[in-house]
This record gives sequence, C-alpha cells and structure tokens, in this order.
Amino acid sequence: MNIIPFLQASVVLAATLVATPVLQAADDLVPRRTASTLAAPLLRAAPQIDGDLGDAAWKQAQPLRDFAFGKGVRFQTEGWVARDATNLYFAARCYDDNLKALVTANEGMALWKNDCIELFIVPRKEELFTGHFVVSCEGKIAFKAWAKDEWGEPTAGRRLPIACVAGREKDAWTVEVAIPLAIFGDALDLGRPWALGFNREKQNTPIEVSSFQGSFNTPTEYPDLAFDGRSVLVDGLGLRNIGNAPQQVQVTIQSRSEGAAVGKPMALTLPAGERVALPWQAQTAGMKAGEVFTVRTVESGGRLLVAEEYKLVEPTCPPPVIDPASVPPPRFVKTVLDDPNFFPISVWLQPAGVATMFKAMGVNTFVGGCDSYPSPRGKDFFDLLHAQGLVGLAVFNAENLAARLQDHPAFIGWMEGDEPDLSSPATGQVTRSPEEVLAIFKEARTVDPGHRFYVNLSQAVGQENFVGSAATPEQLPIYARYCDILSFDVYPCNSVQPNGPDRMYLVAKGIDRSRRWSAPGTPVWTWIEVNQIQGLGRAPTPDEVKTQIWMALVHGATGYGFFCHSWSAAFFKEHMGIESGFSQTAISKPMIAALTTINAEVKALAAVLNSPTIAGGTQVSVTQGSRVDAITKAKDGSIYVFAVNMYRKPEAATLTVKGAADGVAEVLYENRTVAVKGGVIVDAFAPYAVHRYKLTAMGVK
Repeated sequence: MNIIPFLQASVVLAATLVATPVLQAADDLVPRRTASTLAAPLLRAAPQIDGDLGDAAWKQAQPLRDFAFGKGVRFQTEGWVARDATNLYFAARCYDDNLKALVTANEGMALWKNDCIELFIVPRKEELFTGHFVVSCEGKIAFKAWAKDEWGEPTAGRRLPIACVAGREKDAWTVEVAIPLAIFGDALDLGRPWALGFNREKQNTPIEVSSFQGSFNTPTEYPDLAFDGRSVLVDGLGLRNIGNAPQQVQVTIQSRSEGAAVGKPMALTLPAGERVALPWQAQTAGMKAGEVFTVRTVESGGRLLVAEEYKLVEPTCPPPVIDPASVPPPRFVKTVLDDPNFFPISVWLQPAGVATMFKAMGVNTFVGGCDSYPSPRGKDFFDLLHAQGLVGLAVFNAENLAARLQDHPAFIGWMEGDEPDLSSPATGQVTRSPEEVLAIFKEARTVDPGHRFYVNLSQAVGQENFVGSAATPEQLPIYARYCDILSFDVYPCNSVQPNGPDRMYLVAKGIDRSRRWSAPGTPVWTWIEVNQIQGLGRAPTPDEVKTQIWMALVHGATGYGFFCHSWSAAFFKEHMGIESGFSQTAISKPMIAALTTINAEVKALAAVLNSPTIAGGTQVSVTQGSRVDAITKAKDGSIYVFAVNMYRKPEAATLTVKGAADGVAEVLYENRTVAVKGGVIVDAFAPYAVHRYKLTAMGVK
C-alpha cells in the first residue's frame, strides 16, 4: 500500500493465503531467455508492407519465438527481423482470443497503452542512441530515435516516413514495419553488432506483457543483432538454416547449477530452409524454477555461432473463473466499525511497539503489521493493541488464519495485501488481477463471514495517469466490487508531478471515484502523507495535511490513515541529525503535535461525520476563481457544514445552507462566529483553508 513503486521492495508484506508452491519439474516450467544473438539477414527482395505475413521474404528473416517475462505468458508472439540496403524490416504475429477488445484509444508515444509491440533498436550497442518505436495493432507508429552529432552526442534522428500496416488473422493481429536505417544517421557501422529489444503489450483483458529477451527500455538486457551474413539462425529453442545448402553444427545444452555435469555435444544436420527443434526438455529434466541452462551452437569449423542462456520460470496460469455472485453473503459481527461515535484513524504497517505513541496522537486503528516484524506477531501483536484500546486489520493468509486472529477482540477485518493494481517489477502486469482479488475475497468471506475485507488501491485512483499502475481504466473499478472497505493512496507533495502541492484536490477526486465504483454504503478510506517519503517531492506542511484530510472528509471519506515510512536522507538529516536511514515511524515533532490536534477535532465530530449526508444541503458560489466544496450533516438539532478551499488561491465564498435559521454560526476550532441570514453565510477562505460551521436548524432553538 502507500508505497510508491520504487519503494515497494523495501516494505515487508505478508504473503497471500495461497501457500508457497512446490518447485515444479522442468517439464512444467517455461524457459525465459536471458542471453542470445539474433541476425538481420540481407534480403534478396523486400517484403510488401501490407499486414499479410505470407510474403516469401519472411522465410529468409530472423524469427523470434518463445516470448516470456517474469513468468511464461498465455498469449504468445512471433516476430521477424531482416534488412536490405536501406531499411530494417520487422513483422509480428500477436496471438489474442478477443480481437474485438483490442485497445486502440491512445495516440502518439502513448500508443504503448494500446495493444502494440515496442521495438528498442540500439545501434552499435551504444545505449545513448537507443531508438524506441511503438507500433500499435492498428498499424500506427510513434518513435523517438537518436543519431550522433559532431560531438558524438545524441541528437534527434531524422523524421523519415516509416511504412507500417496492420492485419488480422483468425486468432491474432499482425503488423509489418519498414524502418529506414537513415533515421539513425548516415555513417552507420553495420560491422559491429547492434542490440534489439522486441516486446509486446497486450492491453485487453487479461493484460499481459512479454518480450523475446529483456525488459522494456533496458538495452543492456537485449540480444545482439548481427549483420554478418550467417545462415544458421536461432529460432526459439531451435535452429533454422536459411541458406541454400545443409549445415552441420554441434549443440551443447547444460545446466549451470552448481556441480552440474558438462552437457554432451550433439551433432545436428540442418537441411536448407528448415528448422530443427532442440531437445531442451530432456536435457533439463529435474531442474527447478530459477535454475539456468545454456545452449551453445558451434559451426562445423569450430567457430562459436551463438551462446544462449535461459532461466526456468513458472508458467502463467489462467486466472480463476469465479462468479462474483458465488461469494457468500456477510454475517458481520459487531465491532467498533459499527459504533456511530467511532471514526477510523489509522496507520499503515506499524509495529505494535509504537502503539502508545500513535494512541496519544489520536490513532485508533492499525492496518497490517502483525506479521511484518519479528516481534510481537500474530496474537501477541493484537494483545498489545487491545491493551491500548486499539484495533487492527490483518493480511488474509495462512499464518494469520492459523493464529485464529478473527477471534481476537482487537481484530476488525482482513486485508488483501496492498495495491494489487500496481505494475509488478517481475512481469509488468498488475501485481494481482481483479479475478485473483475476487478469489481471495471469496475465500475470506467463506472462512470468516463475520469480518470485513479491505482492499487498498494505488495512486491511480486519484491520479489517473499514474504510471505505476498497470490496471486499465476499465479494470481499475472492478477491484472496488470485491471488498467491504475500499481504500487508496495519493501523496500530492511527495509523488504527484508536476506541481503536486498545488494539486492536493486529487485526494478528493480519489474519494469521489472510490465512492462511485463501490457498492452503496461501502466505507471508503484514504492514506495521507506526513513526511518526505523518499528523495522526490517534499514533505507536506501540517496545514497541508489538515487540508488533505478535510478534502477527503468533505467528499465523503469514512476513514483515513497515515503513511509514516521514510527513506528520505533530507528527513533524517533535518530531524534526526544523521545522513540517511529508514524508519517506518518517521514523523517530526511538529507534525506529531499537528496530527494530535487534527485527529482530536475529527474524533470530537465522529458522530456528526458518521451521520447521513444531507444531499444538496449547501450550495456554494465563489467570486475569485477558486473552488470551495462543502458537505452538510445534521445532528441533535444542529446543522454542520464542513467546507474546504480546494485550490491554493484565496476565495470569498457564499454558502447557502438549506434549513438554516437566521442568527450566527459557530466556526468550530477558530474561536469566531459568522452571520447567517436567509440561510446564507459569506466567509473568506485563505488558500486551502478549512472551515467547519455549526448552525441552528430552522425552527429549532
């Protein structure tokens, strides 16, 4: 949760309920290529760029097969590359079982968000000059390429026309591309190997990314691209002879496991124009996931033709097919979440040893943490919370189920883990699909129908173009259906670029979207930044934290919490006198004092905040170009109006409150009043100001 993607690895999250799988035998595993050499054969005749892969030229091209990524992929891709004197030629066949759902809405360099292939061409293997070409399933292309200037520095490559046409087959879309070599400059050296990244983005459900070798935009991971006129080419885990005569080669397949015996060379005859598959399964029998094997191919004269390396990875299994209607109905037991005087104020993934400090700040709920630290864990963790009068949620996994945490008086619910919509560093896909979250939700509801199930999503809820999320706009709302409490995080001052501190309204936007996606009555929470999390952005001020909290509340949040982890050298230098460090409880003394006051005010208004919202209760008009949002509540004969200036600019606002009596309204926690006449309040709002009014209802004294 709450951790921007490049920090995820630093936080220990508990595993899901699914037990650690038994290592699979090699015949169940998928080889992921980590080293190889490709060729760009010189064609006798160029292919016709028409989207039809039946052109004879592709039979003389370098094939690319057996795509994978962090795991094997369900939807394979076939690629080809070749050249003539003026162009590099590429073709792809991208298998898909739902061509009608191909994503095509994006343009320009955002074509990568469509179903597409991405080519990374690295002349002379010099990373500074990598060309990036995005080719969509509709035959559109966008690119950035670099050539050398007189200093040997990158300058924009020539914007030459690129021929690109897409086609359709029964279960695949196809594309052919001709990229002029002159884009990369006039004095190209084809005597040195280049490098080529050939990747695919499958954006329609189920989302999947794959590559021939390496990751996206990682030139050092790509295979060499040779221009040496060879006729024996790598063809997946096989070899192809594109020459006019048979070729003799020796192939050695061996494990790189410690103590492994050297593989015995196999003599192969490659007929002209034919492919010969390599018996890699037999040679790797008994190997485990994560182990590596190599394939060395030597020409008849003894020259090493290509040395390949593969890591065995697990296959990608189809997501479980679960009918959402099959999720058992809840039979919630009564907890503090049902108390109208309780408003959840939480912290993320904290050890129980700091419970006293957080309780003094007004925190009442711990989200996660019971299995993230050596001690105390499990029941002991919840015992300590209970002793402080606090409650908590725990990750739904085997350890916490075995401890019967659901029976503990401080336990109020299960949680999925964190941010399933984030892009997995291993696969580039969502960390956990909505279907996988649904499976966990169903299991949790089956095992324990008495407690709520919590899901936290990423910044993409509030910041729609957040690059860390791999979920599509259509996919993201589906997560909201598979939980009993929905949450998200967005950290304007730390993580939103550009001008994050001037876009704090993204907190409110996230609440609006969460409420719109989730079932009526679903509690919606959010996470608030309290420090500088890492080296980007800056820490929020106490006033900015107050504004973010009340933006959320005014838009209907029914809980909030604080993300207190920090890896920021600036924070540690300023507040702890050391150069760097990490702390999960990195809160400055001024921020602690501010949070104590803010939380005390919210807790005093808990019964009001938990009361029904009066729809259309307050109409707001402004005169200075800002925006003031308000929410209206009624409690014990009084009307409450909570209002926030959503922008960092001053405003004079007129608030017309339905049902308000003439007189004065108390402005809570400001030691002042304002006049009310005809239900109208006129008040000044400083940038990001928060005002909370208590009015007498009409006819009630």
